[in-house]
Amino acid sequence: MLSPDHPLRRLLTIFTFGTVDVNMGAVHTLVGARHALHRSTPFKDLETLGEMVPQMLEDPVTQHRSFLESSEWNQLPKRLQEAPYFADGRLLFKALRNTLDDYFGLFQEEFCTGDDELMDSEMIDFRDEMAAIQREASRKGSTLEESSCTKFKIRLMSLLWTVTGWQI
Repeated sequence: MLSPDHPLRRLLTIFTFGTVDVNMGAVHTLVGARHALHRSTPFKDLETLGEMVPQMLEDPVTQHRSFLESSEWNQLPKRLQEAPYFADGRLLFKALRNTLDDYFGLFQEEFCTGDDELMDSEMIDFRDEMAAIQREASRKGSTLEESSCTKFKIRLMSLLWTVTGWQI
């Protein structure tokens, strides 16, 4: 885990502040037997659905590839590129990416070797913990093989996009 004064934790706090309170409120409102989620959806067996959905979702890096790679963006039909999700999303995605790139630039010598390998022990532990959580939940996108700073940033960027622009 990242210590309270770790630079990456400080950055991620922008995206995670208050989520514990929101999730606690959602648990009591949505998840209990015969609560809002059960009454407002057509699914009889939400437990099985909850097991199946993570296995069906694409890896976030794959899912958001059209924002990550210009070549993928250029393959989207023009009409889709102009749709609000993609047109506005691309602007937000670029702003997030610039923020992440600039932040990593400030700490490059602490985070990465000259060969672009992660060297910060807390970040390596964080990467490994993310991979373990994904494996445990049967989600795609294990991050254990992502030892380069570049791949770690791509994974992190995909996750930041998932909790910001993609959820809006």
